[in-house]
Amino acid sequence: MTKQEAMRHFNIGKYHLEYLIQDGVIPTINLGYRTVRIPVKKATESMLALAEGGDA
Repeated sequence: MTKQEAMRHFNIGKYHLEYLIQDGVIPTINLGYRTVRIPVKKATESMLALAEGGDA
């Protein structure tokens, strides 16, 4: 999914998403200089773990 799709899917803002990516909570796949994709399954698992109070 794209960053825009992730923001809608997880109901978070741009800066919160960027923070989670930089912190390593949400994994990304870089497909070029500006193209970033987020694996849906891994990101969802990480966000669920974060919501449950555990480390992602």
